[in-house]
Amino acid sequence: RRAAPALTASLLFCAYNEAAALPAKIGNLRVLKARHPDLEILAYDDGSSDGTGAILAEAANILTLVQGPGRTGKAHGMKRLAARATGDILIFTDANVLLAEDAVERLLPHYADPTIGGVLGSLVYGGTQKSATASVGGLYWRIEEALKDGESRTGNVMGADGSIFSVRRALYPDFPDDVLDDLTVSMAVVFAGRRLIKARDVRAHEAL
Repeated sequence: RRAAPALTASLLFCAYNEAAALPAKIGNLRVLKARHPDLEILAYDDGSSDGTGAILAEAANILTLVQGPGRTGKAHGMKRLAARATGDILIFTDANVLLAEDAVERLLPHYADPTIGGVLGSLVYGGTQKSATASVGGLYWRIEEALKDGESRTGNVMGADGSIFSVRRALYPDFPDDVLDDLTVSMAVVFAGRRLIKARDVRAHEAL
């Protein structure tokens, strides 16, 4: 691990009818913002009908809300957010995912290596003992995380999921609204000749 570079970061997420998850999410964002006052947080409301937009608007002291014109999809929303972001590093997450308090300071130092263009975090699922389905789902995801760890050690991770990953803003690609944006954005790093790695100590949590 090299010394942390003097890089700025923008944290981006889209939300569609996530009112139930947002109180915990906003609490998590307040912790991150307190640890990193310069962290830019941008949220996109994708035409929600459950008050998601209003909840995000009430957190205007820590985040900037971009209100969509209606249901346009996550790819469109993320492109809107990325176009407004000013950070050197774009950190992508989901509305129902909570980041570890030290996730940002553990993530940014990886970018001291100029060959690295993207860094994935590690997602830990909770509630896997609630049912057989949740248990099997949790096992599948642990296998998936292990595969990504191996890919990272031997070259490049073959794509990211939206729970926690990041790229250099300069590498963010242009793409249509009907693609899987997490895969498209993360693999653009590899196509640009940079490394896409996974950091086991950059952790996020989601309940099954």
